[in-house]
Amino acid sequence: MEGGFRVGRGSNEMPEHWSAEDLLRSLRRRPAALEPGLRFLDEPLIYAPELRVELCGEDLLGRPVMVLPVESQDGSLCDRLLALVAKQRSQQHRFSAWFSRPGEPRALLIGEHYSSHLLDRLELLRAAVPVRSYLVEVGGSEEEPEPVFRLHAEGIAEDWDGLLAGLDPTQQRLARRLVHAADAIHPPVQIVGDAWPLLLAGRHGLFASLHRAGEGLQLAWLGEGRQRQVLELLDDAAVDLAIDVLLRVQSDPIAVQVEA
Repeated sequence: MEGGFRVGRGSNEMPEHWSAEDLLRSLRRRPAALEPGLRFLDEPLIYAPELRVELCGEDLLGRPVMVLPVESQDGSLCDRLLALVAKQRSQQHRFSAWFSRPGEPRALLIGEHYSSHLLDRLELLRAAVPVRSYLVEVGGSEEEPEPVFRLHAEGIAEDWDGLLAGLDPTQQRLARRLVHAADAIHPPVQIVGDAWPLLLAGRHGLFASLHRAGEGLQLAWLGEGRQRQVLELLDDAAVDLAIDVLLRVQSDPIAVQVEA
């Protein structure tokens, strides 16, 4: 998946320094480099003259997704992120025509490096707002290098006890059933990430996301005609349907829209 999303370790050597504008321009052309079904707005979100988001999109559940380049390693990024989230929540009525769930903003950070101090602050922020961080690496060709965005976490979700904490026992059982099925499929479907929402990657690329919604879980993906599909995992019958989606995407990538 050159020039897009990457799971696991990779080289951190950069042939050159990409500016924030370079990275945002690259992502605007290919939002699926970050997650499946992400759609970017045509214009920035402006809350005040000094407070704006140059690149903002809508995820598969209709929530605002702010993309923020990591341009400093001090606390200013976290302060700005908190200010943006507070404004989005307080002014959500302004954006109801753009997002179906405007009061539930998320943030995606993109950077070549994250200091331990910044990572510690981001870990604290995750209690208040969903934040995911990506490392920028080199992809494309030697003649035309292209940024690749890799989850800063080590890829495959492993801390299921932590991720499922707070769900009732029935929801935990249903979630574990889906996870075990994903691993048993040949080839396995990888569930990627260390925080909600998790991303699902099949043999042809990213194709779905798994969201925590209150005390339950929702599986979201793009169906035929790029129509958004959302399935609430309420019972075993719903998990059966979710497993069918995983099986179909591994055998027929056209039935479920794959973001390569």
